[in-house]
Amino acid sequence: MMAVQVEKTHLSRKEAAVDSSGNLYAPSPDPDNATVTGGWSGKRRTAQRALAGAVLLGAGGVALLPGGRKAISDLWCSARS
Repeated sequence: MMAVQVEKTHLSRKEAAVDSSGNLYAPSPDPDNATVTGGWSGKRRTAQRALAGAVLLGAGGVALLPGGRKAISDLWCSARS
């Protein structure tokens, strides 16, 4: 899926890229291009993902215990009603 997206939205078969020296051997002359952007939204989001993973892992562990599946099912059904 990622390969299809890159082919359709990032690369062009009709237009060739302009010749340039690139930035492999020399830094960009524009200092605004030298910043790091993007990422996974910092420490708060990382903590939220870790908590969600721990909850899912815990629920999976409970499901393996005798009677655990019924307990999770009862909890899920009571939360939905």
